[in-house]
Amino acid sequence: TRGEEDASIAVYFRTDPLRDAFIQAYTEKDVGVHTIRRMSMDGVATTIADWEGTPLLPEYLEELLHPETWSTAIQLFYNEEVVGLLWMIGSPQEESRPPSKEVLQSIAQLATLAFQQTVGRAWALSDNDELKLLEEMNAILTQRRPFPERLHEVVARAREATGFASIGLATRGSEADNSSPASALAIDEASYSQEYIDWAAKHFSTEEYLDQSSHFFEGREGPLLFADPAQLQTMEPESKRWMAQAGIRFLVQVPLKYGDQYLGTLRICSTFSETETWERLRVFTALASHIAAILKSVRLFAEVQEAHARLTKSHHATLRTLAYAAEARDPFTGNHLRNIEAYTRALGGKLALSPEDVEALRFGAILHDVGKLRVPDAILLKPAKLDEEEWTIIRQHPLYGEEILVHSDIPVVSMQIARWHHERWDGGGYPDGIAGDEIPLAVQIVTVADVFDALTSTRPYKHAWSAERALNEIGAHRGRQFSPRVVDAFHELSQDGAIREILSNQVASPVAYPGKSRAA
Repeated sequence: TRGEEDASIAVYFRTDPLRDAFIQAYTEKDVGVHTIRRMSMDGVATTIADWEGTPLLPEYLEELLHPETWSTAIQLFYNEEVVGLLWMIGSPQEESRPPSKEVLQSIAQLATLAFQQTVGRAWALSDNDELKLLEEMNAILTQRRPFPERLHEVVARAREATGFASIGLATRGSEADNSSPASALAIDEASYSQEYIDWAAKHFSTEEYLDQSSHFFEGREGPLLFADPAQLQTMEPESKRWMAQAGIRFLVQVPLKYGDQYLGTLRICSTFSETETWERLRVFTALASHIAAILKSVRLFAEVQEAHARLTKSHHATLRTLAYAAEARDPFTGNHLRNIEAYTRALGGKLALSPEDVEALRFGAILHDVGKLRVPDAILLKPAKLDEEEWTIIRQHPLYGEEILVHSDIPVVSMQIARWHHERWDGGGYPDGIAGDEIPLAVQIVTVADVFDALTSTRPYKHAWSAERALNEIGAHRGRQFSPRVVDAFHELSQDGAIREILSNQVASPVAYPGKSRAA
């Protein structure tokens, strides 16, 4: 269409009847193209629908051009709807003149005819295949697995369905949510050499590439289509060479945007004709919008998780402080919490608990006696034997512990440990008298660890026992006070040397002083 050597033409086509998404196609004449590529598509999208008659260049764009450069534009209609814009910019030469209104309208008719044969026809076609593809990719994107894996599968599926030579997707990282850049590249191996595939995999996801794309899409809302991309002045030489070798005829760049925030780029290379490229392209406008929304939701979710983790960490730190405060009230319990934490971690590993369960077990072990905060010092530190009323009070500490923890967000098993760590395998414990496997495994573990550390530690009423004597005592109560399974695992740990290692790392407790036994 561009017959004049001193004029450039830009055509904007709306790619979706329901959205302000546009594709820009350019001639490769130097005159004006550099400027057109940097015009705000957002301004064009809102302006062309309001123009009446034969529009001239909007005032806000005049300052971008040479003072003597002429320009004119005309709307493109399809079914009485504005679907595009044809723009002509002429060289500031004396013999160069804008085309007459009739010529401009003729060119516009040709552009509209091209639209009818490509995008317009795509609008009229059944959306079943597109909808099925979008539904399939939506299902992939919303799966519960790492986001980069989902991107790779979506890109591969999209390339397979559309037949494009390559489809690449790159997203930027975000300091706000500590998210990392992610990229996915699907390439038709028949179109590219292995050398290019290796090069593209490294190049496509670089921050430099994303920075260039971000600048390129400033002020634009829709995709950009470039004919013969190997001739583009803005294309890096390496990419030009590979595209020329692969016979790439069209390059399409689709921004991933959420509102005004640029999140990444969807890049498509096509060996098809212009008509085929346009027909296959429409699905990517919706896909890019959906990926951007998913990406934003992933980042928002990450921000929420991070905030929750900070609150949880702070809350758990507070609970730890309470637990150590309870321990500190009795100087003769020494490093009981640290010791029991070490034993329970070792037992959890021996019994093949998951890392998550071991963490909940470990945290519950630290908090198991937090209820003693509500037991008076006169009872808790009494060196003599407790009377019946005092026993009744101290036996309430498991219930006090549960009351302290019930409104926290710690795992349920941690609260169960606080309530039931004085239960017995034979049902003779307190506060509920549950027995056997009614007692959760985590509680069974803490019960053994708690008693073993009490036996091997100095107390006001006794000297520390040896590990061998304590193990024999626990073994004697196997199936009565303690879970047979846990006792057996504890003995295996002893044979492996794990118990002795934990004991060797303990800090000595204060020296015992004489006195009668009291409740543990």
